[in-house]
Amino acid sequence: MKRIALGMGLSDYYDHGVARGIVKYARNKPDWRLYGQGWMFSPLEDLPAWDGDGVITRLEFAEQVSGLSGLTCPVVDVANAFVMPRVRRVSNDDYQTGRLAGRHFMEKGFSSFAYCGTSPGEWSRQRLSGFMHETGQPDLPVFLRPLRWWLLENSQ
Repeated sequence: MKRIALGMGLSDYYDHGVARGIVKYARNKPDWRLYGQGWMFSPLEDLPAWDGDGVITRLEFAEQVSGLSGLTCPVVDVANAFVMPRVRRVSNDDYQTGRLAGRHFMEKGFSSFAYCGTSPGEWSRQRLSGFMHETGQPDLPVFLRPLRWWLLENSQ
């Protein structure tokens, strides 16, 4: 039996979508048992001490990364916020996402641009790079704030 931990809080739409996809995949894997938060998973007591076969997680903050550094099983990150040794990443093509956004605004006739994103955040850096490439404006104004800042702004 493979024991797979979902190290995400299931607190937003993104986490729920990832979890739905994992559950759908795991239904075809009778030898998989999923652990995590919520009624559909076996209880996950302590992720940093996990002794299972793998972890699928969303690493958005530095303390989460250091908290999982002792794991010996494979870890897959779905946030793409940090580039880490021994951690595999699964994400959309953030560079192309930035290009698509830039193309959309150019097709709508806009000629002045700015970028809002997170720092640190690999996904945000890649989107900015694609956006600058597509708009042809390498010196556009950039507004970067830590993810916690964005979360606090949206919770009020």
